Amino acid sequence: MASEEVVVELMKKKCLPVLFYTIEVCPLNNAHINSLDFAVGSCFSKIFCTESRETISECMQLFNCQSIEDVADKRMPNFVKKYSVSDCISKRSL
Repeated sequence: MASEEVVVELMKKKCLPVLFYTIEVCPLNNAHINSLDFAVGSCFSKIFCTESRETISECMQLFNCQSIEDVADKRMPNFVKKYSVSDCISKRSL
């Protein structure tokens, strides 16, 4: 069986990028953010066999896994900025 470190790295490399991409293009409210944070926290809970929120938070920090809100705050403005200067807008108006 793979170590916890390997499983976390696989999750970070394969699962989270898909989640983070959707964060860029979909507007999120607090309920969405909480739901997505719960999903990521649940993964850490299962990987490390704990239900302690403190332990889960420490594990997420140890593996440099940011909260959904932090990621959304960083990525969404970049997406909007890139989209606003792209050719997509001019092509749609034709």
